[in-house]
Amino acid sequence: MTPAEASDTSRRPYTPMVDQPAAWPAVRRYLIRDRALPADTVDRLRADDRIRTARWGGVPYAVFPLRDASGREVGAVLP
Repeated sequence: MTPAEASDTSRRPYTPMVDQPAAWPAVRRYLIRDRALPADTVDRLRADDRIRTARWGGVPYAVFPLRDASGREVGAVLP
């Protein structure tokens, strides 16, 4: 994103996605087993709302909210 795009106030505001808890077991398993992240780290990030879950086409996804310096959610990353 360019600085001009970042300052463009005509863009639709970001709406934080709604977490889908039913997808959490599959996402947690993937992060720990397939991505080799420590279980305690994954659980702590989830408890701190730094990992959310979603489903697209029935497939569970990890969603990592992005926050600005003040802590306001401004976007999300889907790996």
